[in-house]
Amino acid sequence: MDQLEPRQLFAVLTPGQTVTTTISVIGQQKNWTVPLVAGRAVTVAAGDLGTGSFATQLSLINPSGAVVATNSGNAGAFVTTTALVTGTYTVRLSDVGNNQTGSARVTAFYYASSITDSDDAFAAESGRRRAATIQPGDLDVWTLSASQAQFLSTVATENRSGDVLGIGVQLIGPHGKIVQQKSSDKGVKIDVSNSAAGKYYAVVYEPGSNATGRYGISFARAPGTQYAGDPDTATPLPANTTRYGDLPGGDIDIFAITIAAGKKLSATVARTTGLLSPELLLIDPTGKVVATVNGSTTATLNYTAVSAGKYWLVARDREADNGGQFSIKYTLS
Repeated sequence: MDQLEPRQLFAVLTPGQTVTTTISVIGQQKNWTVPLVAGRAVTVAAGDLGTGSFATQLSLINPSGAVVATNSGNAGAFVTTTALVTGTYTVRLSDVGNNQTGSARVTAFYYASSITDSDDAFAAESGRRRAATIQPGDLDVWTLSASQAQFLSTVATENRSGDVLGIGVQLIGPHGKIVQQKSSDKGVKIDVSNSAAGKYYAVVYEPGSNATGRYGISFARAPGTQYAGDPDTATPLPANTTRYGDLPGGDIDIFAITIAAGKKLSATVARTTGLLSPELLLIDPTGKVVATVNGSTTATLNYTAVSAGKYWLVARDREADNGGQFSIKYTLS
């Protein structure tokens, strides 16, 4: 009787949860499975923990056994793709030359009914800035619930200007597809108009999967409820009143104002300290961006309201990386 080939049972990578593993034998591979749905995105990061001369290589293998994405690096690797078929895929970690050992973190994200992120990510609150840590092989997954036809925005940058940390953000929509993906060694800004109703995920990563650092991130959602704990926006901003506030890198301030049809709005935001290059957006009651303006030190937005209702002034840095204190004032005529 022929002897059966030994079979290895692979553990499932839960979306958002980071695992730590060690390749202790030269030539060894570590494998996990991810259940994917055709048309939906999957992202995997791996980062060397610096315990040896290990050079990280990641491969994603489809249910037929074909490699559909691969990436490698001296300290980290990052792969992202869209599944072409539904089924169980394999994530494989190995050393590039199959001649070194070491330890690594591995994190995968794919759209699922529930996720597990044990470090920094939270349900996003519109108008609230949070600071978090990203490290090699880590993905931070932020959840943002949206109604139909809202304006959504995400900005992120290193927590302190000048830190050696790249930032990448994938925004995944309720359909499981990547709506937008951007990365930068400075700041990232993603805007979505006319959102679909449902759950969005903002997946934060370090593009090289080889650096550790703190980053700041904020979200905007309008129309909708805003975070009540921000001292800049916690109380209403009346017309003809100057408000002073703080916009550090990766922050968004959102002011709700009521405008009657036919009224002319003139709003100005100006830097008072720091390196802030201010930007203003005006969101109408339906969630549409009806006006936007930015400047190196000051920006003035003018708009005549077509319809009456609650509008939203969104203030932020135009490049999403610098910050500083500011003043804001608007008039209606």
